[in-house]
Amino acid sequence: MENPLDSHGDTLYTHRMRTVIRIWGNSLAIRTPKAFAVHMGIDSGKEVELSLERGGLHITPPARQLDRLLDEVTADNLHGETSTSGSLGREVW
Repeated sequence: MENPLDSHGDTLYTHRMRTVIRIWGNSLAIRTPKAFAVHMGIDSGKEVELSLERGGLHITPPARQLDRLLDEVTADNLHGETSTSGSLGREVW
């Protein structure tokens, strides 16, 4: 059986799902089907970005910011320079 969340290029083949918007405190909440959440790599408490695109609501995992990436650098995962080959053409090293 074909997985409805298999992707092909930029197109994600999936079935549409209807859900009901509910009130959560002073905000509105949308339930996300588990299969969608697993595919996006999101879970309860995880941050997402919302945007309006082409008249619809678009939900994506947040773009990783340079500061956040640099916070993840430690002495254990820091590496030195890597050489992939010698000089080619008229390059001077």
